[in-house]
Amino acid sequence: MGRAGRAGETGTAEVLTLAEDRERWEAVVAEAPETDVYFTAGYYGTFETYENSGARMFVYEEGDDRTYFPFFLRRIGEEDLFDVATAYGYGGFLVPERRRGDASYVERLTAALDDYYLRAGVVSEFVRFHPVLRTHTFAPVETHFVQPTIAVDTAAGSEEIWERYSGSQRRAVRKARQAELEFGITSGAAAAPGWLSEFSGLYLRTMRRVGAAEWYLFPETLLEEHARQLGGHVLQASVHADSGMVAGALLLSWNGHLHYHLGASEADALQLRPNNWLFHRVIEWAHENGYASFHLGGGVHGEDSLYRFKRGLDPTGRCEFHVGRRIIQPEVYRELADAWRDAVPEESSFDPDYFPLYRAKVEHD
Repeated sequence: MGRAGRAGETGTAEVLTLAEDRERWEAVVAEAPETDVYFTAGYYGTFETYENSGARMFVYEEGDDRTYFPFFLRRIGEEDLFDVATAYGYGGFLVPERRRGDASYVERLTAALDDYYLRAGVVSEFVRFHPVLRTHTFAPVETHFVQPTIAVDTAAGSEEIWERYSGSQRRAVRKARQAELEFGITSGAAAAPGWLSEFSGLYLRTMRRVGAAEWYLFPETLLEEHARQLGGHVLQASVHADSGMVAGALLLSWNGHLHYHLGASEADALQLRPNNWLFHRVIEWAHENGYASFHLGGGVHGEDSLYRFKRGLDPTGRCEFHVGRRIIQPEVYRELADAWRDAVPEESSFDPDYFPLYRAKVEHD
């Protein structure tokens, strides 16, 4: 367990590693008054090997107040330098409510974090904030709005939920009901034998159909790791027709919140409206099982057709997805960025706004 505090400060800081401090990590999350699955040791454990990075949890304490921040420590090339990024999904800093407007507390928190960063050789920090918990509103880093997301209020009455649906969503649900599509939802190891394999195949076909980047082509082994690391906090939902699975989703559950994590659908069956049926039945299930919200995420790019589809399930459920970007060592960052630019072939292109720039994807013209 690494210590990150400095002498003379009123607070103390520690940095937990998943390999050595998993029980402590889990205890910190369990004691927090406000948290979610994306902050857990199980979630970071799921992606640690896939990210080829070390999972860490920064914990800062002053008296009874505790702030915590999970992240991946990623090595930069072969050098003894690193950068910080939160896991795929959402995260951020969970600051005690009474400290969220306390500028001096945030200053001390940032100083302790930067002390650790400099000793660990961290060059930059990238944070994906949690739209439902609104972690961007009390973050010790400048935030940038990316796009809206939708969280369905599943605590509302069933009639109210139905009335919030767009007209096209209600029509699609009726059409799916007439098609007699079969819906099922299970948790953790309770999934039917072969479910994960069938969903994995459908997921990969879907991602390739929509042109997803290679990183998002998650293998079946990663899906298995979700179930192994998170157990009953992973839910498997699916819609079947006579031909087999035509829509499916891997859902995450924690502390009254449900998340649409990964989804897929069969292109040849879209006329049956399996996606509409899937979301409708999951919303019903979440309502019946006492969930406060079902977060659907957003679109691929801003308010695109995918976002509009999700908004049609609850137009009152708009949330905001923000990211945070911070350069810890400006001179080192510039050197890395300049070296990366020099290595990019002239006939190639890249997104100049990508952060950190030295990890930008290069497209060959």
